[in-house]
Amino acid sequence: MAELAEHNNREWFSANKTRYEDLVKDPALRFIETFAAELKNISPHFMATPRSLFRIYRDARFSRDKSP
Repeated sequence: MAELAEHNNREWFSANKTRYEDLVKDPALRFIETFAAELKNISPHFMATPRSLFRIYRDARFSRDKSP
């Protein structure tokens, strides 16, 4: 995380994307898949789907502030 804070740009992230996928995204998706069944037992109104994982990129298309 410290490296990301120092190099918060698309070029650095592209070069380190596999690290993000191995250390953050894949474990988070496994957690969501594992927790989904238990969440349904708590309440049928709750859903845990892989689509619930936020994208890492900030969508700045409609923002006045284009900084990362």
